[in-house]
Amino acid sequence: MPRNSTNIVSEIRRFCNVLYDSGDVFECRVLDVPKAGVLSGYFNDPEALARAVIEHDGVANIYVTLNPVLPDLLARANNRLLPARGGATTRDEEIVRRRWLLLDLDPVRPSKISATDREKMAARERARAVFRFLQQRGWPDPVVADSGNGVYLLYRVELLNDEASKALLKDVLLALSLLFDDEEVVVDTSTFNAARLVRLVGTINAKGDPTPDRPHRRSSLLYVPPELHPVPAEKLEELARLVRSAESPRRGFDLGAWVHQHLGDLVVKEKPWQGGRLWGLNPCPMNPEHKNQSAFVAQLPDGKIIAGCHHNSCQWWGWRDLREKFDPAGAVAEAPEEELDLDVQDWPAPPDDDAFYGLAGDFVKFVEPYTEADPVAILGQFLVAFGNAAGRNAHIRVEADRHYANEFLALVGSSAKARKGVSWGHVREVFKLADDAWVANIVHGLVSGEGLAYWVRDPVYKGEEVIDEGVTDKRLLALEAEFARVLKVLQREGNTLSAQLRMAWDTGELRSLAKNSPVKATGAHVSVIVHTTREELLRLLEDVEVANGFANRFVWLCVRRSKMLPFGGRVPEEALEEIARKVKGALGFARGVREVSFTDPARELWEEVYESLSRERVGLLGAVLARAEAHVLRLALIYALLDLSPVVDVPHLKAALAFWDYAERSASYIFGKKLGDRIAGRVVQALEVAGEKGLTRTQLYRLFKPRIPSDRLGEILEDLLASGVVERIEEGRGERGRPAERWVLKVGPKIQKTPKNAPGQTAQGFPAGPKNDQKIHQKIGTSVGTGTSGDEGMGTGGSVDASPSGGERPLLCSACGGETIKVSEGGGEEERRCTRCGWLFRVKGIVLPEGEFSLPSPPAKEARVKNCIRCRRPGAGEDGYCQQCREEVRRALNEIAREWGEFRLEDDFDF
Repeated sequence: MPRNSTNIVSEIRRFCNVLYDSGDVFECRVLDVPKAGVLSGYFNDPEALARAVIEHDGVANIYVTLNPVLPDLLARANNRLLPARGGATTRDEEIVRRRWLLLDLDPVRPSKISATDREKMAARERARAVFRFLQQRGWPDPVVADSGNGVYLLYRVELLNDEASKALLKDVLLALSLLFDDEEVVVDTSTFNAARLVRLVGTINAKGDPTPDRPHRRSSLLYVPPELHPVPAEKLEELARLVRSAESPRRGFDLGAWVHQHLGDLVVKEKPWQGGRLWGLNPCPMNPEHKNQSAFVAQLPDGKIIAGCHHNSCQWWGWRDLREKFDPAGAVAEAPEEELDLDVQDWPAPPDDDAFYGLAGDFVKFVEPYTEADPVAILGQFLVAFGNAAGRNAHIRVEADRHYANEFLALVGSSAKARKGVSWGHVREVFKLADDAWVANIVHGLVSGEGLAYWVRDPVYKGEEVIDEGVTDKRLLALEAEFARVLKVLQREGNTLSAQLRMAWDTGELRSLAKNSPVKATGAHVSVIVHTTREELLRLLEDVEVANGFANRFVWLCVRRSKMLPFGGRVPEEALEEIARKVKGALGFARGVREVSFTDPARELWEEVYESLSRERVGLLGAVLARAEAHVLRLALIYALLDLSPVVDVPHLKAALAFWDYAERSASYIFGKKLGDRIAGRVVQALEVAGEKGLTRTQLYRLFKPRIPSDRLGEILEDLLASGVVERIEEGRGERGRPAERWVLKVGPKIQKTPKNAPGQTAQGFPAGPKNDQKIHQKIGTSVGTGTSGDEGMGTGGSVDASPSGGERPLLCSACGGETIKVSEGGGEEERRCTRCGWLFRVKGIVLPEGEFSLPSPPAKEARVKNCIRCRRPGAGEDGYCQQCREEVRRALNEIAREWGEFRLEDDFDF
């Protein structure tokens, strides 16, 4: 027994206390045991573990399972080690749940030997880089351990042991490998399996024979955070998206030749990577200030291509953006056949101001100036989050049915450019302040109906014995950043997820259909938020999921980026905390409400709109919108609860109707032209692009690669003609005497298109001024003093056009017509500055409604600003910054763009 056995036992006990909860069962496996080979045992007592392994320390390699195993496995070898027999070690399916993500930074060297001091130091430095990289992206601190030959980071996670979690962690590891692998150190990408073994800290790493330059070393814990917090699932998804954004090129496309042709001067390294190939770029092709070899292009083993840069400010671009910049013609040719610009047809007009009523509207108006996210996305997710956090008490009764505040929401926009994930981040922050426990229970990864039921399960009894205490808090919000993955799950034969989700929306009564699973749930309060693209949705949403009502349980919203903020925005914390206090108060009120009725005026309004909401609609769109009445009721309930009202009044119903009206226009935009036949859909899309000129049959035929039979195209055109979707225009005879014809998309009733900078709206159609047609009484006069415009000195005669005509309008600059923002107020006056020309006005008589937020919006990117956009002092250059702010921003950017090797941790611990 080693002389310092007391210290070894203490270190083993400490490591086990970090890794496992009291009573957890785990496997210990000892490899390379002289004469015995492999030993295995199951333990729930760290002291017994230490006693069992101490004799093998230094002569064999000792590991434990990273995650706890099924308690029954203790019977295989109860707190002792035995020779491992076939099937007597832990399999992936015998893991209870995933609790840890292992990032093993391993120095490159021949297998089965120890590392040199220099190799080990390289692994430490790379671990510093990974630690800092993830810390800057909002990941909590990990457990850090010295494995003897390298360093590994253990991040706490809360994931089910299922295929979705396995795929997620696998992609996270691939993404980190892509960013941090080189010729000296690599990220071990094989640690994603649930039954993964990890070296037992406190024991010696005894790979191979020790030599003076490659000695055996003892493993140790380097750092354990004071509090261990799990990595939010959205952070895992965010990193995995780097790999999941890979795109398949056309057949025969040679990426290596393309890289050297278009990026030749930027290529600094080329190497095999994970069975594919990787090209390192320096400087970054999208930001030449990134000069630390942070950019890359890579081809995966399956041929898909990814590209990017590891800096925060470069997370917006990928392979398609790279190709559009350096090879625009090729990018157009490479675009998938089914993908067209979402702006081919008119984008749905924005919601009426009524949708931004009350606390939800206050929150959106407060956040909007500081984010690129679509205000509609923020509003929708705020409403759904509140409805779920409020719980299953408040409801509206319709005959025998009860409608609670749980809703399903789908945000549809173009990949990263729609800023769908950014919009959720703001909602999450305010609810984290209002109800941290609820936010901690948000789940990701819907893969089966059984898994959904498990999250909200009832207690399980065997006789009078409780064998599973179940879940007491039945509130569950499932957030899916990649809805395409869920849609693929629905296509699997025998999968029950669709049926369970429909029951969750309808009644909250769930039951597992698995033969050996007794799991059921009653009173479950389930809400779902999904993010997707129109192309993925139309490709993967099968007709059966439309026909069975799965699609009409969702509220569908079109979303897109609202503005350009190159440096992002920072929401004022004090104001955010104030909103969070209001949200917390509203949640407390909502949990005490039971049945909610309508006021008499609201009942009259409901009777007026009910027939319109209930009208029959034909086709796919009709199936998607078939639950309009139920959605409006649930939305009205949420607006009422946010307003601390025990009844639904007219403003609440108007808000719900305005929100649903936008959802209807969005659904029409998304599904209105879907015909079920992919070839027919491609024809319609092409005719949309062609416009009034239309296309000939020959031009339509050439759209398809590989070619389709000409008679098949003829059948489709005749079907579209008979259904009134297209029209055929005869143009006499062609050169060969055949009738010449041109096909044109039939023009139907169009959705009103929002003009740019329409009065009363921002460029994206978001209401620019405060909204409230009942509380607000705003009388605005003309300017009473003089105005200044940057370095042009004093100006006179400026005024603010703010007379309320037909509803609220923004305060517009009379000099250039641009929107104005409030700079300061006091003494009954308010200073406002034009975001376009910088002119400063003083106006009198502004009376803001109680509870409204009036924070300055940053100017649009293209605005001509003469005062610094950061400090608002005169003297701004073409970039909008004064000299002092320009230097401060430049220093901040240089800090972000430091070399990986220069990343240093805070002085919490020493690697």
